[in-house]
Order: sequence, then structure tokens, then C-alpha cells
Amino acid sequence: MNRFSSERWEAARRRVVDQAFQQVPYYREQWAVAGRVLEEPVPVASADLTAHLFRLFPLGRPWLPDRAPSPWLGEPAMLASALREAGALSRVLPVLEARREMVDWRALGRLGPRYAALLSSRADVVDEERRRLLNLPAVELATIANRVVVVGTSEDLAEVVPALPKTADVLPVVRGTAAQIVGGDAVEIAGRRPAVRLAHDPRLGDFAATAPSCGRPHLLWRRYHAGSRDSALLITALRRRPVLCSVVPEDSAGVTVGRCPEHGTAILTGP
Repeated sequence: MNRFSSERWEAARRRVVDQAFQQVPYYREQWAVAGRVLEEPVPVASADLTAHLFRLFPLGRPWLPDRAPSPWLGEPAMLASALREAGALSRVLPVLEARREMVDWRALGRLGPRYAALLSSRADVVDEERRRLLNLPAVELATIANRVVVVGTSEDLAEVVPALPKTADVLPVVRGTAAQIVGGDAVEIAGRRPAVRLAHDPRLGDFAATAPSCGRPHLLWRRYHAGSRDSALLITALRRRPVLCSVVPEDSAGVTVGRCPEHGTAILTGP
């Protein structure tokens, strides 16, 4: 899908749902529990997905934890897509990400910008000295580049940004829940109020971003479909392993899907 079309968007979601019912144990079992063929997957809270992780992969392509990292760690391409939508992606501007788990990424894609992780104090490490040692590549990257994008929750950014070199010009990108990004909660990082915001869920990843030209939270519609049922926001990942259908993101009560009057693509809206 190169240009947004509601019909093609819905057709893409339908293909994922059909595959889920045919090949993925978690969704196949919903038919057995219901005792009938279901047209739509049963909505599931994002927080409940972790307990079903192994059953969220197609039978022919299971997740093998001894050969692949946890799928909840995310992927470089996913972060790159969110930053691109937000107008914060540049090949020459390194990206630092405040997170709780270390990853071995060095760039966001083959032609993407350089990347380094910054472990927050909530990361599970032996001690503070070990955390500083693991964060050294990110600090050195900020020192060399002088200008960097730093992604994370407002709490994590408030902690890691002051630890970067004072000479580094930091562009903060704040992650929040769907309700937070729609509500436009005021935050201030390193003396500035970030205009770049990402709607994030621990299992879904970054699924919406504020567009620089209109400031509205645009869905990453090439990667996610969004709709609602019984007043709940439902997200289906269109290009993701594991297979995630009809997921209710954390803190999304009252959030619905609309259409941007300026761009004509899907956005998150509030009451």
C-alpha cells in the first residue's frame, strides 16, 4: 500500500485475520472455545499477550527462543518507520533509545542512521557501574555527533538526557500511551517541550506518531490497522511476528480512529 485507501487498509487487515485463524494456535483455539467459526478475533488486552507468546506464531514458523531474541524487543525497522512518520529520521542524525533491555543494533536499517541504546535505571543490570559501561557507546556517539535524537518515555528521558554530554544538541522524542499522545500531555525534557511524540505499547511497539506538518497523531498505517469495537481501540499488526490481531493497547480507553483532514490518512482521536 503506497497510498492510503480505507478499502485496501481493511483488506490488508482481513488477510492477517484469515491467516491467524488458519495458522496461528492462539486464534484457532478461539473457534474451538466458541464452538463455531468466528468472523473476528476476540479482543485481547496487550498485557495478556505475554502469557501466550509461543501460541502467537504460525504453526509452520514457530518462535525459537534459543535462535531468536524476544519479539517484544522491537526491530530497527519499526523504530525507523515511527521516526520517519514524525519527521525525526535522518541518515546523518544518530538515534539513541532509552530502554530497559540491551540490543545489539548499530544502525536503524542498512541505510539508516547510527543507533545506540541507553539503559535506564529500571534496566536489570548488576550495578550502576555496569549500566554506565553499557551506555558508554551511546554517550560516545552523542559526543562525536553533537546532535542526536533520543527516544524514550518522559521518565526515562528526564533521567538519561542530563547524563549526555552538555555539548550535545538533543532532539527528544517522547513515547507515551495512546491516551497520552491524543491528550497531548505536557512534558518538558532538558528545558524544552518536545513536539515529537510516539504512541507506544510494550507488545505492539510504536504504532502512531505526531506528524510534523499538522501535529496530529498519525497511525503508522502501513504497519498497523486500527479500529474500534464496543468502545475499545483495536490494533492489528499488518507486518509483524508474532501475529497480533484485535489488540487493545495499554491506556487507550476513549481513544478512537479518525481521518486527518489535511492528509487523509488514519489518526488517533479522543473524546
